[in-house]
Amino acid sequence: MDETKQLMLETLHEMKAYIPKVMEAIHGIVQNFQTEKEQDGITVFGPFTEGMQWMLQALSLTVPIQQEFDIEIAIHEIDEPLQEMLDGWENGDYILISDLLEYEIYPTLSKWSEELQKLS
Repeated sequence: MDETKQLMLETLHEMKAYIPKVMEAIHGIVQNFQTEKEQDGITVFGPFTEGMQWMLQALSLTVPIQQEFDIEIAIHEIDEPLQEMLDGWENGDYILISDLLEYEIYPTLSKWSEELQKLS
């Protein structure tokens, strides 16, 4: 395997280990926003968004390896919920953000995690 493919494979393995941590963070953010502990949720939300950005970039750059392992991850399926979260953030609508995290983002990450199991 050439060096570029090896780096892509390593990146996907890192993501495979990282997604459960992001999913755990989602539970914390949702819990904080739903129990009116907005400041605690905000504290975790920043790193969460950075992690999502890294994952989306990594997925975009590793398509050839994903295809080799028959990994089916459609990153576009998360575009609309992320845009809605941004709108919610701008409006201070933490309930909307928590709903999107719980009912849109979390299930998508769960699906991605299952797909990445094909690497094993």
